[in-house]
Amino acid sequence: LLVAATFVVDTVHASPFVERIDPPSLQRGATTRVTLRGRHLEQATGVWSSSPLSSWSAKVVQSPQPLSVPQTSRFAELHLRSEIPGRTPERPTHECVLEITVPSDLPLGMYGLRLATQSGLSNLCIVAIDELPTARRTDLRADLKNQSPLEVTLPTSISADCRPAGVDHYAIQVSAGQRVSFEVIGNRFGKDFDPLVTIRDSTGRTMAQRDNDVGLFFDCRFSYTFTTAGRYVVEVRDARFDGHPFWNYVLRMGDFPAARVALPSTLALGTEASVNLPEVGANSLPIKALMPPRSDSFFLDVRTHEKGLVTWLPFTASTLESRLETEPNNELEQATMATVPGALQGVLQTAGDQDVFALELKKGQSFLFEATARELGSPADLELVLFDQQGKEIRRVDDVQQQRNGTQTTYEARFDFNVGQDGIYKLLVRDLSGNGGPAYAYRIEVAPPQPVIELVADYGAFTIPQNSWQPLPLSITRTRIAGPIELELLGAPPGVTLEPRTIPAEANEFICKLVASDAAPISIGTLQVLAKCRSADGKQTAEALVKTYPQIDRVLRNKDRIPYAPRDNQSQPPPSVPERLALQITPPAPFTVEVPIAELLMTKYQTASFPIETSRANGFTSPISFMATGGQIGTEDEERDNVFLREIGRAHV
Repeated sequence: LLVAATFVVDTVHASPFVERIDPPSLQRGATTRVTLRGRHLEQATGVWSSSPLSSWSAKVVQSPQPLSVPQTSRFAELHLRSEIPGRTPERPTHECVLEITVPSDLPLGMYGLRLATQSGLSNLCIVAIDELPTARRTDLRADLKNQSPLEVTLPTSISADCRPAGVDHYAIQVSAGQRVSFEVIGNRFGKDFDPLVTIRDSTGRTMAQRDNDVGLFFDCRFSYTFTTAGRYVVEVRDARFDGHPFWNYVLRMGDFPAARVALPSTLALGTEASVNLPEVGANSLPIKALMPPRSDSFFLDVRTHEKGLVTWLPFTASTLESRLETEPNNELEQATMATVPGALQGVLQTAGDQDVFALELKKGQSFLFEATARELGSPADLELVLFDQQGKEIRRVDDVQQQRNGTQTTYEARFDFNVGQDGIYKLLVRDLSGNGGPAYAYRIEVAPPQPVIELVADYGAFTIPQNSWQPLPLSITRTRIAGPIELELLGAPPGVTLEPRTIPAEANEFICKLVASDAAPISIGTLQVLAKCRSADGKQTAEALVKTYPQIDRVLRNKDRIPYAPRDNQSQPPPSVPERLALQITPPAPFTVEVPIAELLMTKYQTASFPIETSRANGFTSPISFMATGGQIGTEDEERDNVFLREIGRAHV
């Protein structure tokens, strides 16, 4: 067994862990008072956000006093998990109150947030940015009895607890013919909440009910038109009647467009365009993609009329020309003519609908056909069928399996095609099950295969004392290109450097150092790492941002405490999160830690030791404790094969 050891220095207290944020929705262009609940939240200094534009400011209103944690309980505490079956959830031991100001130019949507303390950055939490202020509901009782509906005025945004077996009621007044949109955000905060919304009239009759909407994980966004004026009650509960002290949700009600998909779904950065919302029948809505460069994907605001509320929708940056399908185009003879390279986009409006595009291709050309639907919020399961000039089927592709970073990954329909003869080829797009509807949008990108590099960082946040460093482990995947990779820091403050900056051509794993000199300012910020690769002959080049996929919620574990794979709502974090690394520079640490060996070879059922070298500043005499993390490192009480840590000497672990 080959084990690489990485140690995180804890200079004051344990790293903060935020379990819950109240409210989990912040108002754009305003200051929102929020309460963070969790562990080790003392000595808070501010917040970090994944905002691609200007940073958020935060004022600490109330910070808890440090807790005295006995040294013997430190490691036991680290192994507790709130979601181990059969174990009573841990209650938060700390509360921290902040006033967070969000800039007015930030697009609405979901963003990452970390609490910064003198001990480091917290885990990643997800918050919503809304144009409405969010009120916290405080009248809910744990006994669940005689719970009166809360009278609310539209539009509104309300946050509430997710209580086991709880059913929350909200009363609204509507006029005849009024159309109201409803949205619950709960699962998208990274929690295991599965909201179910029911609308009842004054007699208790069910008028509408909504569970999951594709693209929103287990959350929902929909609209309902009330034919009769009067008072209606909106119920919100977990579909399984489940709940947890660390879960909460936000209910939005108003006249925002209840859409999840937009056409086109790709935009050129820095441009203005018009989009269609097929689910609400809205066409040619103006939209601005005024985002900073190097943003691969992002949320943008869409509203159907000037005074209406906003819906946020996901878009992707692209330089490919978009071509929307034109009906009728169900048959090969009705194909919509499109140029390539390009992005073919449309919607399968009804069950059995299929779209056909005509492409003029030249002998010797090579193209990659790549379908996207689920990432757009579409429920379509796409199948692509390519026909030659005579109408003969030559390719039929559904989902494909490929190796990515050492794991098997499922992609939507994609295939490479080498053109053997000049002519007009036809591409048919359909849902594999023959389903359809206004939400069944799709995008097919057709372009020559390009060299691609993908770099994934093991960590998404770094707390570095001045005159110190932290490791930046990277996993590298190269496609259609070979050669060394050059790294460049973007947005790093003065005094912060990356060492080394060249990844050898043969390396698929590499560890760099983020170094902070004494000139690095004490601060909280965001940095990006740009990777560039050039082949030996100089004919091929590729570049990409280093991405990170931090754990949003505590990992689910089975009875043997073996981690499961992340839930769906953790596999696709908000667009701004993967592209940005959190960085906090702190004052110099009172001690240093070095592991002088890079690798340790262990034989099963044997013991191996390795040195840990430490140095102390004058006057620092406190004990130094360590925590090692990794897929095989565990505790002996787990009673299964694993790697355990034991202290075997004052200078060894």
